[in-house]
Amino acid sequence: FFSSRRRHTRSLCDWSSDVCSSDLIAAEARATGRLSIQSTFTVITAINAMVLGYLLLQSLLVLRQAAAMTAGLLLSLLLTALLSVLALLSFLIIRRRIVEPIRRLMHESQQIQQDLGRGFLSGGGSDEIGTLADGFNRVLRTMRQAMDGLDRSRRDLLDAQRQIEESLRYAGLLQQAVLPHQELNACFGLDHYLVWLPQQRVGGDFFLIHRCDQMVLVGVADCAGHGVAGAMMTMLARAGVDHAIHAVGLASPAALLAATDRELRNLLGSAEAARSLATSMDMGLLLIDPQQRRLRFAGARLGLHWSDGTAIQMLRCGRRSLGEGQPGSFIDHDIPLDPSATYTLCTDGLIDQSGGADGFG
Repeated sequence: FFSSRRRHTRSLCDWSSDVCSSDLIAAEARATGRLSIQSTFTVITAINAMVLGYLLLQSLLVLRQAAAMTAGLLLSLLLTALLSVLALLSFLIIRRRIVEPIRRLMHESQQIQQDLGRGFLSGGGSDEIGTLADGFNRVLRTMRQAMDGLDRSRRDLLDAQRQIEESLRYAGLLQQAVLPHQELNACFGLDHYLVWLPQQRVGGDFFLIHRCDQMVLVGVADCAGHGVAGAMMTMLARAGVDHAIHAVGLASPAALLAATDRELRNLLGSAEAARSLATSMDMGLLLIDPQQRRLRFAGARLGLHWSDGTAIQMLRCGRRSLGEGQPGSFIDHDIPLDPSATYTLCTDGLIDQSGGADGFG
């Protein structure tokens, strides 16, 4: 009898340990502040098992002490045994239909969380848990399709960016090739400096140099626009300057600016097209006459700066850009050439840099 009771007690403990140990339940309660469905079911099952075991034990004791087994006692024992069988069947059914699927879904969801691109929840059932798993899989499948679409878009953008960068690099090489670096070095040697740093690989700023006898014409221009648009505008502006030089020569920078303005307007075509696009250009031209030791300057919104190391001076320029609205008027300014001074033509890309006492320039 006592050995049979011990075996019965051990079997109840074995059932509860198959679901979750008491140590795990206590640890989970401490970590989350509440029990999960699986842990709650384990606690309820353990309590029911203890109650049913107690009822069975008391029934056996009563039957053992009774002199004769009456019909009422036999019925009580039969009902207690039937209740125990039903409780065991309930435990097995709930474990199979609820606890084990939930445990499996938790394990699979953790694996999916580690790798969103692989795996689904194992559903397929017609019950609530199967419906929940199927709904989760549909959402997961839609999310993965969206992620695949984003990944394809990212690859397309990277490919387009690579092509644009290659085109800009090639355009930068072409623009560098048409700038007169060699002519500038041949004319001034080490007595000059040049800073040409476009915001992108290409830009709307350019410089020019022309020689006629002993005189040298240097100029700096800033076309409207940045990047490819500005670089295309420099090609148009360079063609306009070359036509103007051929028409009026180098003697008067002011006349050359006016002729360039006319050439730009002719190249751009109708006034309506010019107003719809940013086609203006700032330019400063400096004619150097080493024999007469004289400088002649004219500018369109781009002035001349020079310094002897102690002070900075500036020659004002015209207020209108080339190709902007109504044609502007330009004036030649003659100043003596000081061998100890440094003369600078620069666009607003240098003047508008942050810093200095005023915060810029």
